[in-house]
This record gives sequence, C-alpha cells and structure tokens, in this order.
Amino acid sequence: MAKPLSCACLLMLCLFTFACVSQNRYTSLEDELTDNRKQLERVRAEKDNVAVQRDRLAAELELLRAEQQQLEETNRRLLEEMDQLSRREQRLQTDLEKHKSVVQLQEKVIHLLDDTQQTIQSSLREQMETGAVEIVEMQDEFKVVLLDKILYEPGSLEIHTKGKQLLTALAETVRDKPDQQLVVAGHTDSVPISENLQKKFPTNWELSAARAAVVIRYLQYQCDLDPKRISLRAFSHYRPSATNLTEKGRRLNRRIEIIVRSTGK
Repeated sequence: MAKPLSCACLLMLCLFTFACVSQNRYTSLEDELTDNRKQLERVRAEKDNVAVQRDRLAAELELLRAEQQQLEETNRRLLEEMDQLSRREQRLQTDLEKHKSVVQLQEKVIHLLDDTQQTIQSSLREQMETGAVEIVEMQDEFKVVLLDKILYEPGSLEIHTKGKQLLTALAETVRDKPDQQLVVAGHTDSVPISENLQKKFPTNWELSAARAAVVIRYLQYQCDLDPKRISLRAFSHYRPSATNLTEKGRRLNRRIEIIVRSTGK
C-alpha cells in the first residue's frame, strides 16, 4: 500500500514541476514576443523617419541642383558680360590712344600753321594794310586771299612784279615745311565773259581755273615748290565773298585764295 502511494506522489510532483516549467517558459516567450514587437515598432518608426529624412534630403538635393544650375547660368552670363566689357575696354583704350594721337597731331598742326601764318603776315603786312591781301584763320588751316589787282596786269593773266613778290614771299615761308599743302582756288565776279575772250574762256569756270593755274605754275617753276604739295580748285562766281551787285563787291570777288593746311607728317 505504501509503494503505490509513493508512485502517486512522485507522479504528482513531476506534473507540478512540468507545469511550473511550462508556465515560466510561456511567460519568458511572451516577454520576448513583447520585446520583439516593441523593437519592430521602433524599427518601423525609424524606417518611417528615415523615409521622411530621405524625402526631405531628396527635395533639398533637387533644390540644390536647381540652385546649382541657376548659379552656373548666372556665372555663364557674368563671364559673357565680363568678356563684352573687356572687349569694350580694349576698344575704348584704342579709341583713347587714337584720340590722343589726333590731339597731339592737331596741336602740332596748329603750332606749324601759327608759325607759318605769322611769317606770312610779317611778309605781307603792307599789302594787308591796304586791303589787297587778307589772311583768314580757319580750323586747322588758314587762307591767304589775294585780290586780282595785286596779282595780275589789267586785263591779263600775266602776274605783275608786285604779285610775283607776294607769291615768292609766301613760297619761301612754306618751302622748308613739306608737311604743309597748298590749295590754290580761283574765284571771279558774276560778269559774263566778253565776246572777244569767249573762245579762250567760254565761262567764268575756265577763267577762274586759268587764274589759279597761272599762280600754281609760278609757285612750281619760279619758286621751286614741289607740285605734289599744290592742288587747284576753281569756283567761278558761285562762292562770292561780297555782293556782285556793286563794283566794290565784284572787285572783292575777283580773287585768288591760297589755303595752307598741314598734314602733320
């Protein structure tokens, strides 16, 4: 009787022990599951946070790319503007140098012309006082106005002694200044050419040109001026210096103008 009781007690003890072990294991697994669920929730939250950060960073990256493209475009435009400004500066510098050269040349020309004009004025002072000769100063040049009575014999194209003296004095003034050019311009009054002279001078055009040519030939052959420095112009009666309605005005219009200008070379 004692032995069956012992077996029963032992069986009960084993069952109790197994029940305790199973309960503990269950509790342990349940705790582990809870922890795993918490970790899973935390990982999911971190994943969501990472996704949010990724989207934010992607948006920032896109913004930075747009800003970079804008900066590159701005930089390209600025480089083009700098290149344009650089070329403009070079052009302005070139223009400035040219302007300086022109100013220096003008100053040289003015100085040379002033010297020549003063010398001619000294040589022709007596004739200037009588009004037969006039010196007119213009921009970068001057002209010597000679009335026909101071140059030619009456009714002739032959230069008389006084006229030769005047032309010789003028030629001596400019002979040693090869940079100075002379333009000899012939002018007449408006009186038509007389019939006995029309075969030689059909109009005042031919007469004004002939008067200028006579002066040029004298300067070239008698005063030894280089003909390359002399040119001829003829204006007939179309550029009067006074009215052609009076004898005094017509007398002033019958003239030779010798324009002196410098090339600055």
